[in-house]
Amino acid sequence: MMQTAQMLLSELVDKVSKCSKNRLEMQMVGTDVAVSRFMSPAEAGEGDMSFLTDPRYAEAMKATKAAAIVLRERDAKALFGEELPNRTMLLCD
Repeated sequence: MMQTAQMLLSELVDKVSKCSKNRLEMQMVGTDVAVSRFMSPAEAGEGDMSFLTDPRYAEAMKATKAAAIVLRERDAKALFGEELPNRTMLLCD
């Protein structure tokens, strides 16, 4: 089985910020976690990130076991309400 390299979510945010020349605004909410790959909300688990691109997957995103979820702030509020859950999220444009 191939092993995937992990990095802290904060390190990933720094790398993306540098590559985008700070054009992509991101805010990490919650604990800094080690992540290694993107997976669909239904398939994600420990060390995985998942992102919401289609409202059809909103319920799966709420229940995902991903270590971190990536979504727009307005989508986070639509999914979870004004009080965001105690979990690691990366909010971005």
